[in-house]
Amino acid sequence: MLATGTGKSVCYQIPGLIRGGVTLVVSPLTALMQDQVAGLVGRGIPAFALAGRVPPPMYASILRMARDGKVVFLFLAPERLESRAFRALLPRLDVRLLVVDEAHCVSEWGLSFRPHYRDIGSFRDQLPGIPLLALTATATPRVQRDILRSLCMIRAGRVEGTVDRPGLTFSVFHVPEPFAMLCRVLDTVHGPAIVYDATRRGVERMAARLERAGYGVTAYHGGMRDAQREQNLRVWMQARVRIMVATNAFGMGVDRPDVRCVIHTGVPDSLAAYYQEAGRGGRDGRPAHAVLLVTDEAIRERRRLVGSGRRERRAFASMLRYTRLETCRRERLVRYFGETGPVHCGRCDNCLGRHDPFVPTGKDMTSNLPWRVERRSLWRASRNQRSSAFRRSNTSL
Repeated sequence: MLATGTGKSVCYQIPGLIRGGVTLVVSPLTALMQDQVAGLVGRGIPAFALAGRVPPPMYASILRMARDGKVVFLFLAPERLESRAFRALLPRLDVRLLVVDEAHCVSEWGLSFRPHYRDIGSFRDQLPGIPLLALTATATPRVQRDILRSLCMIRAGRVEGTVDRPGLTFSVFHVPEPFAMLCRVLDTVHGPAIVYDATRRGVERMAARLERAGYGVTAYHGGMRDAQREQNLRVWMQARVRIMVATNAFGMGVDRPDVRCVIHTGVPDSLAAYYQEAGRGGRDGRPAHAVLLVTDEAIRERRRLVGSGRRERRAFASMLRYTRLETCRRERLVRYFGETGPVHCGRCDNCLGRHDPFVPTGKDMTSNLPWRVERRSLWRASRNQRSSAFRRSNTSL
């Protein structure tokens, strides 16, 4: 496990080139595969992706090139492993390495669980003796154990780097409405930015408001046509606009190192999801900001979207605790992933004393929760204050 932005793709690209033959890379998102393929092709390395809606003639052509040894890296979604055409071709491929990227998708306890990832363990039986490499940036100790079990990696060696991203400054602002604070952040922190919202409708609405306010902006979500998403991604990657407004469908593996701020106007469903998305800032090692703007409406919206299972409820409750944390945010985040962090990082908003603790009323928040939450640690408040009140001694970033 290595932190977001620390070069996990190199961990399979170099071995794949050294071993020769074909490296199969199982990956969850079309945008992620396309980004990886573009990077390899730009370096003169034959790479293709069976992702999205591949026209049948192109699909057949890619499989023929792979069979003839003209493909070094072949990226595919886990669902493609089950296709008849691919299964029929597999015995004729010179596969030397199998890679599971974003391996947390294997685990029901990790973010972005994909059921077809569970089938990769049995798929390995068709590749006897072929080494398997699993990579992720967001796996708690429990998720790591689940990955090893599901992929039948009984004697696997593990390489773990720290998940800490010391260049990121984490801040949370409780506001009655996010747009004014969003603009304030964008005007204070210069450079490329990503703005995350929980819903497709919210993304389109926020992108339109930012455009009317004079910002260079584009949008990305799963409801768009593939061609539109690709165009918008290209426009942002080429720095023709400054801001990308997106749902969580955007960003996994997208290699833009100079993002200076990642702002959430919706509340993510788990700390793992939040940390992965926030980690897309400052991948060049320079300072960057991860800002979470919390409103009552955003909490209600996310609560509506969160599943009814115990796992989902617990993950969201942990996310809520983070938004009302009064101690070091960085320490809480790294501890979530099983590491020990500094009690006082000196960089997050709480350590810097940039605002007073948030004080919601019990009536406004806790009485509406459909599950039990540790109220004493979350809501240290007098009941006569509005939940949207947020007293700050210094709101600068």
